[in-house]
Amino acid sequence: MPREWISAHTLNQLHQWLVSQKKTPLPPFLKVNRLKGDASERQYYRVTPPNGPSFIFTLFPQNAMVRLREQLAVYAWLRQISWPIPSIYHWSPEPPRLLQEDAGNVLLQTVVITRPSSEWVPFYEQLIGLWHRLQDTLDQSPPPRLVRQRCLDAHRFLYELDFFHTHFIRGFLGRRLTGTDESRLYRAYEHLARDLEKIPRRMCHRDYHSRNVLVKDRSLFIIDYQDFQPGPAPYDLVSLLLDAYVRLDATVYDRLFSGIEDPDARHPIAWRRTALQRHLKALGTFGFQITQKSNRRFQPAIARTLDYILNGEELESFPSLKPLRSLLLDARG
Repeated sequence: MPREWISAHTLNQLHQWLVSQKKTPLPPFLKVNRLKGDASERQYYRVTPPNGPSFIFTLFPQNAMVRLREQLAVYAWLRQISWPIPSIYHWSPEPPRLLQEDAGNVLLQTVVITRPSSEWVPFYEQLIGLWHRLQDTLDQSPPPRLVRQRCLDAHRFLYELDFFHTHFIRGFLGRRLTGTDESRLYRAYEHLARDLEKIPRRMCHRDYHSRNVLVKDRSLFIIDYQDFQPGPAPYDLVSLLLDAYVRLDATVYDRLFSGIEDPDARHPIAWRRTALQRHLKALGTFGFQITQKSNRRFQPAIARTLDYILNGEELESFPSLKPLRSLLLDARG
C-alpha cells in the first residue's frame, strides 16, 4: 500500500474522531473498530475502507513522540534483516500516531489453545530460528544506537523486582512483611539482579511470547518490538517457552528446548534464574494492572505464572528467595 493511499485530509478526520471519542458520524467510507490493547497507554483501531484492505491506526499518548521514534528506528532495522513485522505506512508526530499493516487478530496464543500441536509447533520452531538468525546478523546489520545504549542490567532487574514486591506482594496480595523479612527479601532481589547481569548477553525482543505474535494466512507477524535491547541469553526463549499466557505440553517443551543451539541460552542455571526473574516481573505487571488499572483480563495468567515458579525448579535455583514460596502459595489459594 503506498503512503499516498490515504489522504492527509482523511487522516486528519480520522485522527480528530479518535482523539475526541465523540459519537459523531464517521465518514461513510470508513469503518473504525477499537481493539483491545496491551498493558501500555497506546490505543489501537482497525480502520476498514469499503474498497481496500484494512489497516491499524495506533494513537500514542501526547508525550510519547520519543517512544514512536524509537519504534520507527527499531522497525527500520528489523526490516533490514527481514524479520516478519507489519509494514508501517505512515506516521505523524503531533500527536504521535501510526498507520500500519493489518496482520489480523489471531494471536499465536489462540492458535495454541484451539488447534492441535501439529499446526503450531512449527511456528515455535520458526520463532526460535528467527531468534538465532537475529543474533547471527548483529555484526553485519547492527541495531540502532538507542538499542545498543540500553540494556537489561542489574539496575533494571532490581527495579522490576521492586515493582513485583510493591504491586503483587503488597498490592495484589495485601501482605505487609516485617522490616527484617522485607530487608532479607530485598537483599535477595539485589543478589539475583547482579547474578543475571553476569549471564552472557544476546539481543532481546523483551516480550517474545504468544500474545506478541500474530498468525495470518499461515504467516507470523511479530509485534510490540520497540523495546529491543541486550539482555541475558535465555531471556527471549524463556519468555517464549515458559509463557505466562499459554502452557506448553512437557513433550512439546522438551522438543523445542532441544532446538536451542546457543549453549549460553540453554544453560540450566541461567535458564532457571532468568525464568524466575521474568515470572516475578510478570506477576508485578499483572498485580499492577488489576489493582491500579482495574484490568482483570490478566487474572488467568497469574495461576499459570505461579505454577512455573512453584512447581518447577525456579525458586530452587536461587535459595535466598525461597521465603517467597509461602507468600506465593497464599496467592495460589
